[in-house]
Amino acid sequence: MMEAYKGYFTMFPPALTSGLTVFLVAVFLIDISFPQLKLFDSWTLGSQALSSFELNRLSFYPMAHLGWFHLIFNLFALVPLLARYERTHGTVYTGVVLNTVAVFPGLIYAAISWLLFPSNKVAGASGWVFTLLGYFTYKESYRVPAIFISETTSVATWLTPVMTLFVTSVIMPSSSFLGHLLGLLAGWALAMGRIDMMVEPPSNIIIKIESFLDKPIGLIPKHFQFYREI
Repeated sequence: MMEAYKGYFTMFPPALTSGLTVFLVAVFLIDISFPQLKLFDSWTLGSQALSSFELNRLSFYPMAHLGWFHLIFNLFALVPLLARYERTHGTVYTGVVLNTVAVFPGLIYAAISWLLFPSNKVAGASGWVFTLLGYFTYKESYRVPAIFISETTSVATWLTPVMTLFVTSVIMPSSSFLGHLLGLLAGWALAMGRIDMMVEPPSNIIIKIESFLDKPIGLIPKHFQFYREI
């Protein structure tokens, strides 16, 4: 993790990763400064996303956080993983993927919540963290199939995030095990190419989006790197 942070600060920070970090902090500050806006309440995800047809929650729930610890912990875990993904996949494409891997697991969570625990709600970027952990460990398993815990005990590399999943649920019992699990499954599906049809718009469409946003992209400070499709 620290090596990933070292790379983040020694290279120009990726534009989306940096912008999202600022945005998440800004949203949290607005929420605690102006509680009458009820941003957190309107963005959390639960059964009401389906029962009340509040589909905006499917995209917004990763951006709402319960408190400073929740926000900082998620950002600390998310930033190096997301920066690595953005550098290898492009800025616009990464944005498409982030939305997809929020909506896809979020829809499943809302459906299960509707059936089993309609009063439960989830929020926070930790789902993205588990998605990226699942993605990168699955890709790494091609190079390093197993990690040895001892001389006689090993675990498949792609399964290592499961340990993180259980440790997180123990040290933070209020966190959503199901939400994290669905995020992890989305990461594995992404790495295996099972959801390519959802996350891979044709390259020419991304290029057109970048062309349309060319002026705003030009306003990005030079110390931040926008990774284009070409």
